[in-house]
Amino acid sequence: MRSPCIAMTWAMLFTTILCNLYYPFWKVSLEWNFLTSLSVLWVAIMGHIVAYTLYIVSASKILPTITGVLETIEPLTAIVLSYFFFSQKMNAFMLAGAAMVLVAVVILGFSKPREKAN
Repeated sequence: MRSPCIAMTWAMLFTTILCNLYYPFWKVSLEWNFLTSLSVLWVAIMGHIVAYTLYIVSASKILPTITGVLETIEPLTAIVLSYFFFSQKMNAFMLAGAAMVLVAVVILGFSKPREKAN
């Protein structure tokens, strides 16, 4: 349990540093006040740290094949939910990507599990 959380923490740290090299957070045109700072902290803590930690812990409790299928369906779910809740327009690339995800899930669903080698 400890190794995935440490790896996730390092990955998030390096990603944050690289993103801030490209576009530093202080250049974002926001009115920085107490409520804005609290909102950014809330998104950082609850939206990223807690969410990814719960994801890693829950993924370690189920079979790897189920985890793989769920990871594959996640982008498709984001597209569908953003279409219905945020009126996101679908373009040809999104539809092609969704189709590829569905094909991958079908292929994973029909594949036979390998036998363990002793």
